[in-house]
Amino acid sequence: MAPSHHRLHEQFSTSSSFCRHWFFKGKMVLDGETQPATLMQLVQDTLKPRAHNSVVAFSDNSSAIRGFELPVLAADTPGGPSVLSPHTVARSCLLTAETHNAPSAVAPYPGAETGTGGRIRDTHATGRGSHVIAGTTGYAVGHLHIPGYELPWEREFVAAELARGGAGSSQPFLTGAAAAAAASSGHAGTTSGGVGGAAPEAAGLVGGAYTPAERALLYPANVADPLTIEVEASNGASDYGNKFGEPVVAGFTRSVGLHIPVEATAGAGGSAAAGGAGAGGSGIERREYVKPIMFTAGIGALDDAHAEKGAPERGMVVVKLGGPAYRIGMGGSAASSMMHGENKAELDFNAVQRGDAEMEQKVRGRQVQVFKCEVGRRLAAQVSMPRRVSRLRDVNGGPA
Repeated sequence: MAPSHHRLHEQFSTSSSFCRHWFFKGKMVLDGETQPATLMQLVQDTLKPRAHNSVVAFSDNSSAIRGFELPVLAADTPGGPSVLSPHTVARSCLLTAETHNAPSAVAPYPGAETGTGGRIRDTHATGRGSHVIAGTTGYAVGHLHIPGYELPWEREFVAAELARGGAGSSQPFLTGAAAAAAASSGHAGTTSGGVGGAAPEAAGLVGGAYTPAERALLYPANVADPLTIEVEASNGASDYGNKFGEPVVAGFTRSVGLHIPVEATAGAGGSAAAGGAGAGGSGIERREYVKPIMFTAGIGALDDAHAEKGAPERGMVVVKLGGPAYRIGMGGSAASSMMHGENKAELDFNAVQRGDAEMEQKVRGRQVQVFKCEVGRRLAAQVSMPRRVSRLRDVNGGPA
């Protein structure tokens, strides 16, 4: 039987670097010399001196360290109306973190929204199910160029890029007549009111405090500008957390854009890898978060009795829970594993997941009901009870 489109989507999602980490697990060669350890092994080596305090590490969707025994209320007769009685359970401290960079660059609101949603699934799907408590977020973007709040170094940065584009240096975002038009626009400096002292809207500004031609010179057409990413991504991440019931309680943000002097022999290829724009005859290299960082982390708690997933056995029932899975968002993990610019813009946008916090809360609620019944029976009987749920996983790269 030929595989369905759905099965093919699952296959290329689960085989992507997003899920398999084949870049981190691959052989590393530096200056022609094969290194003794992979990047993944270097990361995992940090656990060795602290393994005694670790409950879950490098084996699941999150990590957990040893916590405390806590008093809880549990039903005497799980599965129906019952009196709640005090019990003591051992509970570990859980933390998970990830980034959602490519989706947040292409479509900041849904990209960051589902970054939070996907990470919440990682929090909840640790072991055989954990408690979701609170979230954090972080953003690293390029120069903001806020209309009405001009900063001298931002305009100097744009002027330098205009000069390099006008001189015919290597530019990945704007070339030919468009680069010449941007360079000839003469926007070497501005006042706080916008380009040439005019109001931002009168100057035809888009996103930040620069003209459409300048914007095209600075950032690819299929990537949002830093100010839009900062505002929309923050709104998306907070909105999803609020709808689900996981508040964002902490975070960070930074805006960075630099020109670094380089040797005259530096080529465009090497500098493009380092900063997103080629180094031309001007002898400078651009370093800016053209592709942003959207960081999300979750704090949770994990009952020690649920810390380990059960081994798969013949005859077990596999259950998939969730909302509708449309074409949009199904290729997210595969698209995020591509080099930036390799994919078509419309495919990049379609690969961004669309959030459904209410559905995720319903799915989690159903799972929590099952676990509460199991924990309640175990506490009431003071013996080990059969596991109703042996393994809990989230499906990567699908609708959140």
